[in-house]
Amino acid sequence: MTTVTPLSDAPGDFWRRKERLMGIIFLLIGASTVVAVIFLAAFVWAMRTGQYDDDRSPAVRILGDQHPTASKTPNPSKTS
Repeated sequence: MTTVTPLSDAPGDFWRRKERLMGIIFLLIGASTVVAVIFLAAFVWAMRTGQYDDDRSPAVRILGDQHPTASKTPNPSKTS
């Protein structure tokens, strides 16, 4: 009959777990890089196709302007 040793007591178990964790870290770094490249490509596409062009503001900008102030130059029709 063979005895089964727990995985934590097995010799070299630390290195096996470390290699597995490093593999996961490399996988996550690769996946995050791919996601970042996808978002960068989407941003560049949006900039080139004019998604961020402001077409509405110039049309309504005049509605928010204040009334022009009176000019400080003397009125030529009035003489003193």
